Amino acid sequence: MPVRTGAWLCCRGRSGGIVQMRWEQRRLWLETPDPEASASLGRHVTIPEAERMIRALATEDRVAVPELGGLTTDSWN
Repeated sequence: MPVRTGAWLCCRGRSGGIVQMRWEQRRLWLETPDPEASASLGRHVTIPEAERMIRALATEDRVAVPELGGLTTDSWN
């Protein structure tokens, strides 16, 4: 994923869990959608944090984003 504003990546686990990220002016935003709440949960992360989230999704089929703490809820409405 190129390091430039607007570049994004979406990863989907085997059971349908999603972790997505995008560059925002040299900061990496990572989130997971919560369709039941009509919102996404996320925050800016470091590269190692992003790697940990993708690894949990890929190897354990688990969305670990809530483990990051300090999340922001972004309503879709």
